[in-house]
Amino acid sequence: MKKIPYWLAVIGGILFPILIMLVFSKLIGPDFFTPFGYLMLFLVGAGGGLILIFFLNRCRSVGARWLTAACFVLCMPLAGFPTAALNPILGGWVAAPALLVTWALFAWLGSLLGNFIFKK
Repeated sequence: MKKIPYWLAVIGGILFPILIMLVFSKLIGPDFFTPFGYLMLFLVGAGGGLILIFFLNRCRSVGARWLTAACFVLCMPLAGFPTAALNPILGGWVAAPALLVTWALFAWLGSLLGNFIFKK
């Protein structure tokens, strides 16, 4: 299978702040979005993109890639809501690594399950 280039993670880095602004602007508040906040959202989004691409490249079939991507997307609410709720309490970006760890865990489980179900 053709590998996915890692530079595509920049797209995730660009889209993640937009997604967070659309979804969590009412929950977090408007003063949360500072230039530092945007930079951190970009870095977290790019990190999530790198995690997803890493596990997609480990998949042996197209079906396994789809299952890995589905697990990654389905864990977004599970990872995003606690992170957004903890950010004001913990004072900033302390909870951001929890988001990356949750993404990595679910992408890893999705790739294991996908490679098991869609064996060649």
